Amino acid sequence: MVYIILAILFITIQVFFLSRLIKVSDLIKYKIIALLVFFQLFLPAALRHVDVYNDTGMYVNHFKKINPKNVLSIDYNSRFEKGYQILENFIFLKISKSPIALLFFTSLFIQASHIIFFYRYSKILWFSIFLYLGLTYYFFTVSGIRQSIAISIFNFSFIFLINKKWIFYAISIFCAAMFHSSAYLLLCLPILYNIRISIKLLILYTVFVLICFLFLKDILNLYYTYFPKYGANYLAEQWISKSKIGTYIIILTNFIGFLIVLKKFNFKDYSYTEKYMLFSYMMVLTFLIFSLKISVISRFTNYFIPATIVMLANSCWKIKNNVYRNIIYSFWVIFLVCQVAVILVYRPNWFTIVPYKFYWQ
Repeated sequence: MVYIILAILFITIQVFFLSRLIKVSDLIKYKIIALLVFFQLFLPAALRHVDVYNDTGMYVNHFKKINPKNVLSIDYNSRFEKGYQILENFIFLKISKSPIALLFFTSLFIQASHIIFFYRYSKILWFSIFLYLGLTYYFFTVSGIRQSIAISIFNFSFIFLINKKWIFYAISIFCAAMFHSSAYLLLCLPILYNIRISIKLLILYTVFVLICFLFLKDILNLYYTYFPKYGANYLAEQWISKSKIGTYIIILTNFIGFLIVLKKFNFKDYSYTEKYMLFSYMMVLTFLIFSLKISVISRFTNYFIPATIVMLANSCWKIKNNVYRNIIYSFWVIFLVCQVAVILVYRPNWFTIVPYKFYWQ
């Protein structure tokens, strides 16, 4: 546990001081920081042992069992989506039959996507990187390979969303859904393009969320009518929430951040990027609330967390008073470090990170 917290603090402090000490232009400085952080996050993910992170063993074992005749050899009875199977076949036939190749190339794409997203949209890169680690989202991206690939594709397609390039956006989302079918949800986002954000809208949305919460099971049954394979797995009894303490803590964390975001959001003058990031934050809170009834719904939040991280970081950056801004930074660092410590002590099964081992050990 101590090593994980020290690693998070080391990367954060390192990036914080580099952002202030390097006497070069901000553009070059950001590129240096982004590359440095990328390698520090990519290599531990790419070279991990099969026992490190929850789902690594499952993916490695599946890769060991495949013996495709060609890249397009697909097992239609497999729970793994077609796009992921094609990726596995390509790595197996064209690169290496060793599972380390699977971990290496998926980690390369996933971590590059997230760092590029933060580099492109964040006004304060060091704090976005800290939130990426402190909110434990990085741990998920290493473990949940299929959905993380889908999220990474969405990260790259975000620019199509804010620039109203619907055809390119739709194509990218269909590609994402080839790796995790939950990505079909993202096809709804273009509907929000012409919606004007206001306080009144937020109130109406809150009422809408409460109504949906009351009839959640019926709504999901309707959704899974069109995606029966996904629904059969995720509406089973074992996915119904039992212990909700962890979810309440996560909701509280995101709600505190949302208050900061709303305080600094300009409802009269905002960009499409800011609007979609605010919608992303609203969706994170929505799905977290829904997960109080069915815990697996929290997985939908993962698509929107990168934008949420950027939105919170940029909102803190907008605070003009230096003392107040530094207090906010300090609060998040202390609060999230304590939260990570609590998770690692009382819920170590959430992230089986320690003892960390390399693949060959």
